[in-house]
Amino acid sequence: MVVTIFLDFDGVLHPTWAKSDRLFEKAGLLDQVIVSCPRIEFVVSSSWAAYKDHEQILRNFQAYPALQRLVVGQTQQVKRPAMDFGGLPERETQCRNWLHENGRHQERWLAIEDEAACFKTTDNVIKTDGNVGLTSVNIEALKTKILALSELTR
Repeated sequence: MVVTIFLDFDGVLHPTWAKSDRLFEKAGLLDQVIVSCPRIEFVVSSSWAAYKDHEQILRNFQAYPALQRLVVGQTQQVKRPAMDFGGLPERETQCRNWLHENGRHQERWLAIEDEAACFKTTDNVIKTDGNVGLTSVNIEALKTKILALSELTR
């Protein structure tokens, strides 16, 4: 079964206030995850999705073709979500709605995020330091969580 990984950009794939020459500088670290955890997909859960369509989002990953192929969608940032999920933070609600609307397993997901307040469910979140972005320590934690979720039975 596939594990869906919700991917923030600012504070994850580059430091939060990165200049344009540093954007997506950490994306290559995700190649390590792709190699060792082949049954994954990525969904963009970034504010970038509010003003960029899917094709524009994918262009940011041209230097990483394996990763680019695994970016299958993006969360709805503007439209009111179809389901409320009991007052969860907005980002988590967007992610859970994406899972529901796309027929994915409601327990087989992770998020990589720099803002802790975006998710109430902390077990599924890899928290990055927004001043640094994704690190090798985050990648190892992500791999461990993916393997654990891969063991879940349907």
